[in-house]
Amino acid sequence: TNFFDRARATAQTAAVVERLWPAAVPDASKAPRAVTLDLDNTLWPTLPPLLKIQEAMPGLVRFHLPNAAAALGDTDVSIEKGLKDWEAARPKLDLEPDIRHDITARRRLFFRQLAASRGDDETAADALVADFVQRRAAATDAFLDEAAPGAVTALKDAGLKVGAVTNGNARRAGRLGELLDFWLAAADTGAMKPRSPQFIAACAAAGCAPAELVHVGDSLAEDVLGALDFGARAIHVTKYASDKTKDADPALAA
Repeated sequence: TNFFDRARATAQTAAVVERLWPAAVPDASKAPRAVTLDLDNTLWPTLPPLLKIQEAMPGLVRFHLPNAAAALGDTDVSIEKGLKDWEAARPKLDLEPDIRHDITARRRLFFRQLAASRGDDETAADALVADFVQRRAAATDAFLDEAAPGAVTALKDAGLKVGAVTNGNARRAGRLGELLDFWLAAADTGAMKPRSPQFIAACAAAGCAPAELVHVGDSLAEDVLGALDFGARAIHVTKYASDKTKDADPALAA
């Protein structure tokens, strides 16, 4: 379908851009012109908003996919278990490696397959995912770090462009969305950090060179080393500690 074709094409374009982009090293002599911010576990804790919207999932399935809901069970617990079982049992498609960067595309595929297996309409599956994404935006805004709006405003007042660069699928919304100059998800750029397309797109949006970009995030591998390898500077934040904050390899912290 067109939606999945776009996701695949974005990934293929990102791979070409990545191969052509020259290697660079950070240059501290350049004054910063832009700051990019990771989102999950950087500007809000990841787990609380996800748990909040996951609580709504059984109701979303009942509303949008009534046949599937009836097959999965009568209770929220049975529907949640049924969704997990479906993920393990559903047929995997050849296109899935090409859309792994796009969480929303993967979720649409999951629910389209579920709908088709139970006689629900695929368009209803798309509506379920759209509803989920909207609820996620509202939930993350509710958990936005209280210092974030003021920090973004101060950076912009200092003449810097400020944007979001996320591997997740949180869309531009809420207080943060109103403040930021740009908002880039992996679905937009065709690749997840630490790969360079995320940072290339950020420089294009900000109108700056890699050495003029400062990236802020919680993951040593994805955010810090990803930015440094690209030729930008990086700031590591650890307020919302997670496995990605320290990452699997202790040598990354050296």
